[in-house]
Amino acid sequence: MKKNLRIVANMVTMILVAILVGGCPDNPAGPTPTTPTASITCNGQANACVVDLWTKPVIAWTSANVSGCAVRRNGEALSDWGTSLNSSRQLDAQMTSGMATYAVECTGPNGSAIASVAVTVRSGRPAEFRISNGLTNTPVDARVTTIATSYQTRGDGSLTIDEAPSRFNVTIDAPGYLTYETIGSSDRTEYKLWPVNSPNSEDGIKQMVYGDSSAYNNPGLRAMNRIDGPVSFYFSAELATNQAVIGRYETGVPLLAAAIKNRWPLTVIEGTSPLSGTISVMIQIDSTISTAANTSMTYINGRAISGIIRFKTLDNLSDYYIRHENAHVVGLWHHEGEGLVGRTWLPSQLDYSPAEKGNMQMMVWVLPPGTIWPYNDRGAIGAKASGFTGTVTFRD
Repeated sequence: MKKNLRIVANMVTMILVAILVGGCPDNPAGPTPTTPTASITCNGQANACVVDLWTKPVIAWTSANVSGCAVRRNGEALSDWGTSLNSSRQLDAQMTSGMATYAVECTGPNGSAIASVAVTVRSGRPAEFRISNGLTNTPVDARVTTIATSYQTRGDGSLTIDEAPSRFNVTIDAPGYLTYETIGSSDRTEYKLWPVNSPNSEDGIKQMVYGDSSAYNNPGLRAMNRIDGPVSFYFSAELATNQAVIGRYETGVPLLAAAIKNRWPLTVIEGTSPLSGTISVMIQIDSTISTAANTSMTYINGRAISGIIRFKTLDNLSDYYIRHENAHVVGLWHHEGEGLVGRTWLPSQLDYSPAEKGNMQMMVWVLPPGTIWPYNDRGAIGAKASGFTGTVTFRD
């Protein structure tokens, strides 16, 4: 009897233990509470980042196990940023000075999470510069616009910005000039504008400098290419002893040099070899071409390294065609106006027109290769600048 009682007692104990270990069906064990998390970055950097003056950094945040988040700047809520759990925003206003702390504060049923990032603005320097006419170097009264604000130059074309970053985008406007879009810097002391007045015009610049197809035989808008050093004109064996042809070149090339105000030496070689270290341009007869003449120029990053001027017959080596093709060596395209490269040409006109001269001078003295229409050299200046590489044929 006692033995049976012990057996029953042991069974009851085992059942109680099983219940305690397994839990009651009506009272199951709950899940482990999830921990809320949050993180925030500036331009992809956590905790802290340093940005340039006038830039607009991107603030991004993520969270988990929360129901809503708010972003604060220096403790003040940015209500227009909403309550998104995961998002990113580029600042609407540029950074101007000092430091700001951005914090994301998230809440949920199991608590809250906070993260912050400190944004420090790199100090700028004063920028002092002058705005001038690219052809005459006279001062220009202009409006200068940066991402921060707009400024008006003084009467002498000068302007001082008290604090500016090392490099910044700038747009310069003045009546009678093309709008100039460029990269400014605290070290740059002058910005040259492109005058647009009779006999030049915006259409003429677009055609002559950028090859716009609104002029005859032009390919369409492209980045500007040009010579960037001394040029030597030399001859094929067939022409190297033709004194009449050489004489026409010795008369025509100085006109081109004068048109570009002798920016680079232009030399005619009475022989079949160019001068070492120059942009070599060979003159030859080629009966296979379909027009009276054409010029092919080879460029590296928009800078001419060599060229060939072809004439269909000896008779095509006239003063007009020689001077017309020489302008292509500089990089000038056709246009619809008056001049040696224009559609309107008179046999008595054997010098370049004022508009042609002005645009060639801007090309070789002011514009870096790779400048794009209308007057934007932001992608053409600086250490990483690059332009067209290859061969271009000016077809006449």
